[in-house]
Amino acid sequence: MTGKNHLPYQNIELANGFAHIYMHIIGVMADDVTVGLSADELRRAGEHKLATDRKRYIQAHLFFRKVLSSYINTAPSDIVFSYTDYGQPLLVQKPGEKPVYFNISYCGTRIMVGVSSYPIGVDIELIRDIDTLDMDGLSQTLFSAGERRYLQLIDDLQEKREYFFKVWTLKEAFIKGMGTGVSYGLQRFTALPGMGSAAPVLLCNEKGWVLKQLNSESYAAAAAIHINL
Repeated sequence: MTGKNHLPYQNIELANGFAHIYMHIIGVMADDVTVGLSADELRRAGEHKLATDRKRYIQAHLFFRKVLSSYINTAPSDIVFSYTDYGQPLLVQKPGEKPVYFNISYCGTRIMVGVSSYPIGVDIELIRDIDTLDMDGLSQTLFSAGERRYLQLIDDLQEKREYFFKVWTLKEAFIKGMGTGVSYGLQRFTALPGMGSAAPVLLCNEKGWVLKQLNSESYAAAAAIHINL
């Protein structure tokens, strides 16, 4: 996987087995800057009751349209999406075109986009100030037994928070890459953050998935890519 913090806006080739990850900081945005979005995206944006959430959705979708345009030689506003039964967007491509997979996540002031020639999922979360009681309670339904065991071994509160959100982003990235969402079953698999430079560990029945942790100040971020072995 490779990381990028800028866009060259040109035809970008995707090498097999590689993923390009983009991080973008959300800026101030006017209410009426929606040119380039589809009618469906505008409808989905309108479903957000809070103006801040609506603006975040709009800016995130405008951004990832620009990202994708660099890979398929198509103007951002001309890109067409279909949606899975779980609401995940898919790129509509012409027969015979090399498949381009993508995924998007946004939280706080950050937008994260992953692009690959293989199925990919990404997730980013702000490391929030939640207490031990909340983390222990949430982990009962969100984490596997192995993930909970490591969580309970951490005494330092900030380290516990960082571990909690690292695990959560790894799990979210995986189920988003699978395309199933939480219906896959969050306790059916275990995702453990890597220590130091070590890669994260994924224990599941699915073959060919690779996890990657990404550094972003005050945020936990992760990507999952399915490599055809």
